[in-house]
Amino acid sequence: VAASAIALLVGGVDGLYDEDQEVIVSMNTVWPYANPTETYRYYDLPFCQPELLMPHFMTLGQVLRGDRLVNSLYKMNFK
Repeated sequence: VAASAIALLVGGVDGLYDEDQEVIVSMNTVWPYANPTETYRYYDLPFCQPELLMPHFMTLGQVLRGDRLVNSLYKMNFK
């Protein structure tokens, strides 16, 4: 079964980063490719997950769209 997932890179308000600034990566929902209306939280599936899941603040539009943003294990710095 093919699945799609969204990982978001969340920047500052202007979306600009300084050299070596941490880039926050958030995980979103996962859905089957053939049925995008069927969605699951990213960590409902057997992926490695952080010890503590922290939901992110979301706008009303993100909630209505079905986004469920949480932190991830990925650590990145801007180059």
